[in-house]
Amino acid sequence: MLQINAQKFVHIGRVLQSLLGDLKGALAPHVLLNDPARGQFVAEMQGIKNDCELLKMTAVADMIGWILQDYSTNQHNYGQACATADYISTLFQQELNRRFFAYIEPDKATMVRGFENSISDPPFGIAVWQAFPHGLREMTLAGNGYAYGMHDACVFHLMRVVENGLAAMCRIFGIPFQFENWHTVIEQLEKQIRAIGPAFGTDWRDKQKFYSEVASGFMFIKAAWRNHVMHRRDEYDAERAKVIYDQVGVFMQRLAQGGLAE
Repeated sequence: MLQINAQKFVHIGRVLQSLLGDLKGALAPHVLLNDPARGQFVAEMQGIKNDCELLKMTAVADMIGWILQDYSTNQHNYGQACATADYISTLFQQELNRRFFAYIEPDKATMVRGFENSISDPPFGIAVWQAFPHGLREMTLAGNGYAYGMHDACVFHLMRVVENGLAAMCRIFGIPFQFENWHTVIEQLEKQIRAIGPAFGTDWRDKQKFYSEVASGFMFIKAAWRNHVMHRRDEYDAERAKVIYDQVGVFMQRLAQGGLAE
């Protein structure tokens, strides 16, 4: 995913406009560019090329690459330089016309991440990412789904995030969890949690309390959201999706703080 601020495109347009204005207002078209003028022209083109490479505008970047070679070895007059800048401006506009841009509201844009960005800035925090690294993809997709207005997709991916936590809890109690029904698995967990005693250590009461709270959380999530989104029983708007996103984030942080991990 290419995440770019629109200001980059505006900047390129302004540089080209300024360059064309300077060239048209300079000496007569037939006058050759002197070294300082040619150096400035090459520097401006190099800057545009760098920006276009960042924006994946390969046609413009490749053409400027050829232009830079040409201007570094051959003499050109002001008229030729102006025509070159005008051509690049036209090519840049053509490249823009071939692209589709999506506008994301500022309050939602903070939730947009590429997978590489999620490693340095995990959606639910470092602790959750470290405890459930295989859930990072789903956390990222959930945030992107919300930002792009795909609210059902957001909730769907959040349920897959929670599933990482449920699988971790099942491993602690030796309960198989792959294709099993959530309800059946949670009931088995609750049965084993009730049986926790001194054999679990001197802090067994704290463990029982924590695991009981977590198991109740899984059951709530299953009944309130997971079954509905997985079986197409409900549809979600932005407000409901954001509430679920925030609550799942808090829940996963609670799991990580309590020592649950993959």
